[in-house]
Amino acid sequence: MITDSATIGTATATGVKTYNGAVGIDPQRKPQKSILAYCQEKGYATALLATSSILDATTASFYANIK
Repeated sequence: MITDSATIGTATATGVKTYNGAVGIDPQRKPQKSILAYCQEKGYATALLATSSILDATTASFYANIK
């Protein structure tokens, strides 16, 4: 099997494995908080920088929860 960028991004951003095509959700389709969201809740100033499109699945894994 080959992992897609949405799956890798989700694992990196949330620490939770998921299935191909999923962004920010777990295998049971429950939204997962990213490290970015945890930092925002703690009052840290946050930003998301990307050298690719901000809509790319890897980048989106830090702010989106999509089936």
